[in-house]
Amino acid sequence: MTDNSQFQKKVYESQEDYYNKYKDVDQPRISRIQEFLTKSTNNKKGLKIIDVGCAGGEIIKSFAKDNELFGVDISEAFLKIATKNGLKVKKANLEDKIPFNNDSFDIALCSEVIEHIIGTDKLLSAINRILKMNSELVITIP
Repeated sequence: MTDNSQFQKKVYESQEDYYNKYKDVDQPRISRIQEFLTKSTNNKKGLKIIDVGCAGGEIIKSFAKDNELFGVDISEAFLKIATKNGLKVKKANLEDKIPFNNDSFDIALCSEVIEHIIGTDKLLSAINRILKMNSELVITIP
């Protein structure tokens, strides 16, 4: 693991308490994103949705009943929570790569993540690579 990867892992592994304390405070933002995703999915079922930098998977977990959910994050603690929330997860440093196949997803969410990434072009290219043609990318920043 590179020095940057070690730093990222240390920072985000230390965020679990913060996440648990503030996820309720963050609910208005989460609700707005969920409302947008509901309109985006247009009641389609069987979609493959990925949350890039998923933390605990709070944002997309409500779509688990009718869709296949995935998440990628550097934090093992967050990935355990995301798994409980119905996401199939992979651990990765988003500064390096997104470990999913090309043309895999119908929707990608990257919420409150990109501002933490140094190589934003590389991240956006990686997200583009894993999205199917005519898919959707939802990005939010603070």
